[in-house]
Amino acid sequence: MDWFYLKDLYPLNPLADYKVVLKDGFVMTSKIVLYAENFYFRNHLTTNITSNTDWMTFREIFDTGFVAKKDQRALLNCFCAWVQVDFNNRSQFFMELLQMINFKFLPMAYITDVLAHNSEIHSIDGVSIYLYQKTMHRMNVKSPSFKGSDILVLGGNDEDVYAGTCISNFNVSVETVTDFGNLHFDRNYFGCEMVDDKIFVFGSADVKYMEAFDVVKRKSEIHRGAFKDERRGFSTVLLDKRIWMFGGIIGDEDEVGATDEIKIFDVERMCIVDTRHMLVPNKGHETVLIGNSIYCVGGEDTRISRYDPREGVWELYPRSLFEGSESAVCSYSGNILKCGGLSSLSAFESIRNCEMYDIRGGFWQEIPELPMASSASKCCELDDCVIYFNNSHGIDLQNHLLKYKKATNEWVDVGLYSERFISGFNIQVV
Repeated sequence: MDWFYLKDLYPLNPLADYKVVLKDGFVMTSKIVLYAENFYFRNHLTTNITSNTDWMTFREIFDTGFVAKKDQRALLNCFCAWVQVDFNNRSQFFMELLQMINFKFLPMAYITDVLAHNSEIHSIDGVSIYLYQKTMHRMNVKSPSFKGSDILVLGGNDEDVYAGTCISNFNVSVETVTDFGNLHFDRNYFGCEMVDDKIFVFGSADVKYMEAFDVVKRKSEIHRGAFKDERRGFSTVLLDKRIWMFGGIIGDEDEVGATDEIKIFDVERMCIVDTRHMLVPNKGHETVLIGNSIYCVGGEDTRISRYDPREGVWELYPRSLFEGSESAVCSYSGNILKCGGLSSLSAFESIRNCEMYDIRGGFWQEIPELPMASSASKCCELDDCVIYFNNSHGIDLQNHLLKYKKATNEWVDVGLYSERFISGFNIQVV
């Protein structure tokens, strides 16, 4: 489709206002037909702004779905260019366009450069304040309480076909899921952590190379010499730009079982800088960083293992109320939340039970169970709730996104985030 281009606009006929030049001549066609489902046409308009593209047409073309999938740098350039064509008449629409951009996926240097070349933009009422609000957290170190507003779902596989390169984005504010990009390798039961604008991805069966996915460029780069390990079923924690990898399986599970090995990867030096050991081998567990301590939860060992990286000391905490490997685990108001999992007491079937560990009190307590049985799922804490990406084992084999509301202590089904039955995926809050 890259051989067509726009010739002229015909504003007097709203149903046939584009002349499209083809290989064998031109045709008159409706703009509705062109841009309704035509990604190529929309991409063309992103880099070819015309003076005759009116506001209503422009706004309809750049709908929420298209904007979410598009490189945010191209959108910022496009919106600025469209306004500059007729600044006096179009400046009134710029704030609405600006609010469509996800500034989290824009480098600060790029924002500064674009606005420097479009200095008139700052004269539009409200623009300067809005830009400051959207970018001020980028100029400071993120506080430990920062929860993010976008959650990327990476990798995973279905029952028959590996689909482990896919990356989707769940936008918390509008509760929509859109395609975001792709990893280079199919990955499942792997680990990932985000440092600056890159998500570092490790492990998976038959994949020994690390890759780094750039959330701004939406491209993944393979690092063949940095880390080689076909580890899976392990957990990760980010601490001071070092990624800690705990346990898991290396090689054939039937032959070697779980490992107690801890690998520490230094992002700045791009290499493994240390190897330590857990108290007991474990797999199918999760790790949570609370304060300066790392908590290993779930897996084959039902006890919580607490590790102080400064002292290099391990402590064992009480066993959980419900057995469950491959449970979803996250922080919860300074405590630890554990949901679902595979129970060895019921022939390794998925369970619905949820529990919270009170760190100060030193005890587990049961909380409302999941709406459906689930294992190999993921969850994360936001300001007022926990978002739970359910790996459904139901009849419909569809994956639901759940929300646990802190104010009411109840689970709410937000809806489908995937129509595929996927397992072994991971999530990253950005």
